[in-house]
Amino acid sequence: MLRRWHLLTVVFSFIFLFLSAIFHWIATAKEARFLQSREHQRELVRWEASYALVMVVSFGLASYGLAKLLNKPIVRLRLDIESIDPHNPWQRIKPEGYPEEYLSLIHEINQLLSKIQKVVEESDKEAAQLAHELKVPLTLAKIRLEKSLEKMDPEIAEEIDSELERLKQHMERAILLNKAEKGNLTISWGKMELGKTAEIIIEGFRLLCETEQRHIHVEREEGIFIEADSSYLKQILYNLMANAMKHGTGDITVRMKKKGSLAAQLLVFNKIKPIRVKTGSLGLGKRIIQALVSAHGNMTIRYKQMGSLYCARLSIYPRTSKA
Repeated sequence: MLRRWHLLTVVFSFIFLFLSAIFHWIATAKEARFLQSREHQRELVRWEASYALVMVVSFGLASYGLAKLLNKPIVRLRLDIESIDPHNPWQRIKPEGYPEEYLSLIHEINQLLSKIQKVVEESDKEAAQLAHELKVPLTLAKIRLEKSLEKMDPEIAEEIDSELERLKQHMERAILLNKAEKGNLTISWGKMELGKTAEIIIEGFRLLCETEQRHIHVEREEGIFIEADSSYLKQILYNLMANAMKHGTGDITVRMKKKGSLAAQLLVFNKIKPIRVKTGSLGLGKRIIQALVSAHGNMTIRYKQMGSLYCARLSIYPRTSKA
């Protein structure tokens, strides 16, 4: 409704300008008959032409300003919609500051987000329930397997045990992801040196790299102390390295450096395999990283692709009261 009235105002203004110019030129032409010299007549025409030009420019600027003013809420709404994380349907668009005509549209968008949130919550609840239900039989199967080791072929027993352990890890990751995305994690804050904590995780992946003729290069500055949950930070680092191993080729470079006087950065570089990945989609590993980073509140994670080189950048800032 507001847009229609603004459009009618602009159209009426231009019609008024056009009719005003016509009548003004008619009046000027009649007035020019009473002037004695042609010089006076030309001077009058120049003044009238200047008047018409000023009128056109004034109305043009006024119309442009009105159009910008009218488009401002639309631009703001578009930016608010783009800022919504597709993996976080708990966000809402705040109606404060919008014209009354936009409130119904914002209400419909928020209702749609509420429906998406409900679907996600039900899906997460079912997934968590399934993970908990599977965890018990997996544990019982492992206990029974351990009791029957003497009666089975050692190689077969070892393969079954490794598969059960892998399934158990998947269940634990699914439960962790569900708790993290719902904000049910308790952060046990502690101060630690980033380099020493990361080296614990990197050392394990060095053995995996050797079997694939790959190497891990570590570049770090000494004395980088951060505040975080030690176990969850190790989980973040583990997933970053696992993604680099799984989706990358060649050597992996891990760089740790200070950012300013207080913050720190950890970067993981590697060449990626030539496989097309859907834009905006997050695998389980990245979802766990994002959830744990958000749970801390003093971290950010960014991914950037530069040709065949892929970089994951974890930034860690000083702990705030909000975090």
